[in-house]
Amino acid sequence: MLLETEEGIWARADAQVFRLLMDNGRTERRMQAAERTVAAAFRRVAALRKRRRAGASREQAVADRRADRELSLAWGRPLRIRMARTDRPTSAAASSSRKMAMLAGTSKRAIRTYQVPIVDEAGRVALFFRIRYVGFKSKMWRAGLPADHALYILREDALERIGDDAIDSVPMSNMGEDAHEIAAGWRALETVEEGYRANAIVQHRIIWNLPHDLTAAERRALVEDFCERTFGRLDLPWVAAIHMPDAKGDQRNHHAHVCFSLRPCERTGDHEWKIAPEKLNGLTDPDGLKLMRALAAAHMNRACRAAGRPERFTHQKYKERGIDAQRQAHVGAAAMAAHERGEHVHAIARNAVIAESNELVVEKAQVAREVRMHARLTALLERQMQVDGLRCRLATVMTGASASAIATSARDAIARARQGMAAVRPVASQVAKTTRDQGRAILQRVQRRRSFHKHSRAMQNTTIALARTARAIAEQINASPASIMPSPVALTRFRRIASIARGQTISAALHQKLTAQRAEAAAIHQRLVEHDRRNAIEQARRLILTSEPAPYRLEHGRLFLDLSAMPPAGRQIVEGLPHDDLGAALRRRHRLDREREAERRKAANAATKRVEAERAAEAARRTLVEEACRILRDAEPRPYRRDDKRIEADWSVLSERERGTVMAVGIGDDDLRRTLIARIRRDDRADRTAAMLEAIERERRPMPSIDGRRQVDVRTLSAFGLRAEDVQSGPVQHQLEDIAAQHLGEIEMIAVYVEAHPNQLVRVKAGWSLDKAGPDVMRELVEAWQHDARLRSVLGAIAEQERNGIANSATPAMTQITGPKGAAQPGGLSDTSAPNAPARSPTDRVQPIGPSPSLETPPPDADGQDGRGTCPPPNINDPGTISR
Repeated sequence: MLLETEEGIWARADAQVFRLLMDNGRTERRMQAAERTVAAAFRRVAALRKRRRAGASREQAVADRRADRELSLAWGRPLRIRMARTDRPTSAAASSSRKMAMLAGTSKRAIRTYQVPIVDEAGRVALFFRIRYVGFKSKMWRAGLPADHALYILREDALERIGDDAIDSVPMSNMGEDAHEIAAGWRALETVEEGYRANAIVQHRIIWNLPHDLTAAERRALVEDFCERTFGRLDLPWVAAIHMPDAKGDQRNHHAHVCFSLRPCERTGDHEWKIAPEKLNGLTDPDGLKLMRALAAAHMNRACRAAGRPERFTHQKYKERGIDAQRQAHVGAAAMAAHERGEHVHAIARNAVIAESNELVVEKAQVAREVRMHARLTALLERQMQVDGLRCRLATVMTGASASAIATSARDAIARARQGMAAVRPVASQVAKTTRDQGRAILQRVQRRRSFHKHSRAMQNTTIALARTARAIAEQINASPASIMPSPVALTRFRRIASIARGQTISAALHQKLTAQRAEAAAIHQRLVEHDRRNAIEQARRLILTSEPAPYRLEHGRLFLDLSAMPPAGRQIVEGLPHDDLGAALRRRHRLDREREAERRKAANAATKRVEAERAAEAARRTLVEEACRILRDAEPRPYRRDDKRIEADWSVLSERERGTVMAVGIGDDDLRRTLIARIRRDDRADRTAAMLEAIERERRPMPSIDGRRQVDVRTLSAFGLRAEDVQSGPVQHQLEDIAAQHLGEIEMIAVYVEAHPNQLVRVKAGWSLDKAGPDVMRELVEAWQHDARLRSVLGAIAEQERNGIANSATPAMTQITGPKGAAQPGGLSDTSAPNAPARSPTDRVQPIGPSPSLETPPPDADGQDGRGTCPPPNINDPGTISR
């Protein structure tokens, strides 16, 4: 007799209680009604969601079509925009005004500035002209920023006054007549830019330092003329304002704020503008910005010239003007505020050092320029002394001969005058006067030569002797009686001597001039020859430094000229180079080639290192990706969660180290996504395999053995979405063997019990069962195996033998089922069910897999499943169903 265990007693009690609760099918009907209610709720929620998504899609499509239609209508044509008139500033502008008012009362710390401006050799000073822009992708962008900036620069407490009391109330702009209309124009431009591009530039801003020596009216005319000529003639919108220096700052800081846009805009009325659909290009590229700075410098020079000021400005950099100076760094508002609070700002300290260094550089350049000027002056003086020496020697020779001839002629004339006594007094007086005048002329000429040739000792001696002779002649003439008259022959000879002296003087002057011209021509010829020689040398050097291939060869560490690859014309030029210059040029070319080769090797090494670093980084990346993939493959908890028909990655189930590794790779990596998808497929296949094994174990389905491996029928595999290959793995086969062994154990129990108690067999509608005298466990086993045809036939044969009074023994049929001595056959009960066995659906007793249904559970499928059966898994082939 088979004893009943404690589990069997409790199972029988549970069965009796369930039978009482299920009286007349009341509880079952209630459960079915509840399930139908839940299913209907699911359908209503799904319908509402679908209707809401469809409505949102329709609204979005209508909005997109409307926007496309408006843009297509506006494209290629100017936009006419009218903005609402407002006289109240925005909150941002008001807050900025209050902020500036608060900052105006704070004390400013001194900043090291230039004592004198840096002036180049042409007397020009660099202008300060900074250009910035703001757009939708700017760091501090917010809606209405261009309009608020226009109101900020046009505030009355900062504008420069024209006159003593009056403020020029008309702003400098072509966008409106007052500040609020100009701000409305900027808001209109912002709206248009927002409709065209998401990263559009809305406003360009200029800060321009103006000459402080000009009057306020002259500065206003300067800024207005520049803006109109630069932006207005191109129909670009602009607004400008001139600000006064800060009360506690540098009183020379007169500066202008200019704002402009590259989208042409024309004011057509009060708060109305016509805006072009396309922007103007070429004004803010590097060449355009340089041209704009040059125009600003030209306007400043024109204004200074008109005002009679000597200052001149330039847009060129220090290097372009030949000044070895550094450029100071820009100090922003935040750094300036920190400096005013007393903090140390590196940029301001560095600017102070740069200013001092630049002043020293300028002073050094000035001293060097003065030294060069003194050197040139010294060279000119030495040249002048050489020329004066030559002139002194020439004058000494010429003057000595002329003076001796004049003295001899004068003595002869005086002697003849004393010997001859003339009676005509007027003639004597005239001769005396003429001689006196000639002596005075000689004395004056000697004095001029003496003052011109003070440095020549020989000239001084000659001049003194000549002066003494002339003075003696004059004294003799004065002491001679007036009645003495020279003869006509003497007069003729005297005139001839005077004309000869004048001719010699003129000839000496002409000779001196000719000599000077010849010397100058020789110097010019020498300079031309030297210039040609230098040009030839420079051209030859250039050919040596730039020719390809190199015009030399190396033999045993020595350089040799090699012009075989050079054209004949270049070869002739190089061969004409002096030996020393040729050697220097070759050595320099060799040095440059070595430097270029070193740079090339350095660049190649850097490129190799960069490639190696990239490869190392890629290898490290691959190692990290492989580790992350291994973590996802081998993680014990599943690194994802299911939500409706969507699968989301869930790293919270991983350890801190594993989570850091996976997050370092990121879900966007393709290998990681493929690994996660493979893990999801593997887990899904394992879940469906476990559900299939549970169904086989619960429903006692046949599993024939072929070649030592258990086989599952095709209907069961298709019901759970599996293939025959999925059940051929070792773990699944072990589980199938365990289930088969369990089934065979149950059959053995039924066989043993029926052989011992054949009188308890009772005929029921579905087949055979045990009467109430039999244990509930055996009764449930017999009812569970009623679908097997051979077991029913065997039980029928045993019951027939019991009715006929045949002894209870193992019949051949039972022996066929259980095997000899109650041992079960390895192949199971049967390969197929009996023809009259009731058809059973593979999923009619399968329990739901996963969490219990809720309002988020999808509605029943079209094939009739009510949500409790096996639902198809999400489409894991679609990457869109997986998110972080």
